[in-house]
Amino acid sequence: MRVVIHLILALVAAGLVFAIYGTIREPIRFRKEYRIRKQAVVEKLKDIRTAEKLYRGITDTFAGSFDDLKRVLSTEKFRILQVIGDRDALDAGEVKYDTLYVSAVDSLKSLGLSLEGIEKVPYSGGKVFDVYAGKVNQQGIEVPVVEVSTTYKDFMGEYGKKTYKKYDPNYDPDARLKFGSRTKLNLSGNWE
Repeated sequence: MRVVIHLILALVAAGLVFAIYGTIREPIRFRKEYRIRKQAVVEKLKDIRTAEKLYRGITDTFAGSFDDLKRVLSTEKFRILQVIGDRDALDAGEVKYDTLYVSAVDSLKSLGLSLEGIEKVPYSGGKVFDVYAGKVNQQGIEVPVVEVSTTYKDFMGEYGKKTYKKYDPNYDPDARLKFGSRTKLNLSGNWE
């Protein structure tokens, strides 16, 4: 009888150890995955922001679709005004201006930026970032605006549920990770 009681107590103890281990392991795994996945999405958003800035340098507006962004940055050129001479010197002498054209593709390469798959949200199984581009009136001037975003549940996979809020009170799987704004000229990311 004593052996049976010891065996039952050992099984209960093993069950409790396993339960405690599970309650400790789950929040640690959640935080680790959250940090890794969010950082990957932020890096992709930074690349998209750089590409949108380059696009604006060519077209004076932002791209409203990834197809348009890729097309323009793959085929168009930047216009660069080169100043030959010192126009600020007291004895300025002759100052010449020359217009150069630089391929956007070369600029992308020099920045280490690839347009291949730029529209895909990391860890999402192929989902695409939401893009909005338009114009708003700021102090009587029409200015281009852009907003690129995705929800946390798009890239958090199995952790994209509200039940994981218990491990981080600020976690909301329906919240958006984004840069830009639909209502004002702002290219800041909400992670900054």
